[in-house]
Amino acid sequence: MTNRIDLYRQVLTGEATPEEQESFDQLMNQPELQKEFGEYEAIWKNAVRVPRKKSFNDVLAFARVDKQVEFRKTQRRKYLFAASTGLAAGVLIVLGLLAVTQMIFGHESAPVVVKTDTGNRTTMTLPDGSEVCLNSSSTISYDDHFNDKQRRVVLNGEAYFEVTKSKVPFIVEAKDLEIKVHGTEFNVSAYADDDVIRASLESGKISVQKKGDPTEYFLNVGQMLEYKDNRMEIKEVEVEEYSAWKSNKLYLHDESLRNIANWLERQYGYHFTIKPESLGEEVHISGSFDNNSLEEILDAVTLASGVSVKQEKDGYLIYK
Repeated sequence: MTNRIDLYRQVLTGEATPEEQESFDQLMNQPELQKEFGEYEAIWKNAVRVPRKKSFNDVLAFARVDKQVEFRKTQRRKYLFAASTGLAAGVLIVLGLLAVTQMIFGHESAPVVVKTDTGNRTTMTLPDGSEVCLNSSSTISYDDHFNDKQRRVVLNGEAYFEVTKSKVPFIVEAKDLEIKVHGTEFNVSAYADDDVIRASLESGKISVQKKGDPTEYFLNVGQMLEYKDNRMEIKEVEVEEYSAWKSNKLYLHDESLRNIANWLERQYGYHFTIKPESLGEEVHISGSFDNNSLEEILDAVTLASGVSVKQEKDGYLIYK
């Protein structure tokens, strides 16, 4: 299929040789391929190119499939994920986080840890009744004294929170940021391998500040705070798009190829290498897709951006 897509690209860009054009004309004798090419042509016509940043619009909004990403729900107050390699791996996770928790909370206590595996999600209920939907390849932990004097959780990854109102503050630690909550619904994305942290507010009120910095940034409903390169920026956005992952949808807004590759790794479990590495920041993509397969997503990126994708023994190589 990849060779056929390469041929489509040559035709759409006007770079097809006479031999390639003849091969294309032969393919178009097949009604199903006519329909397929029509879908690619529509995407190509809607793509917006910004040469300096190599940015493309709506390159992923096609080819819907019925295949659902496995969604695992668990509602427990204290839940520990044991890695597929066995209980020992799960114990290592707890021991590793124990030292971190001791530094954060100032005393030695057994943390409660929830970890989702690649391609899976879970829903949990905190001791105060707050609901958390944890995205794939994410970890959330909290102290066993949660809800006594302070409600504090530590997030590495992405989660959607529905926080129960209380006089006790609710705080989310996400890498360099602290998010203070006052009974609300919001989404936080703070993966260790992404170069940006995002917090979007759907209802209620939150404030965000960098650790060690007294300056607080307050968000209103319909706003998103983006923290990148040590800078805070608040934007008016369609906040529902940033939590649409709960329904197996993804919206990209000028997202770097590197961050997209990270997302694909978390969702599908394959390792992605980008060569040269600078390509990961040079190519930016905006668009959306809904329940797409990995092959369809890679085909769309390849068609519109001009990068190539090759499957290797240990994953995929994206190259120019």
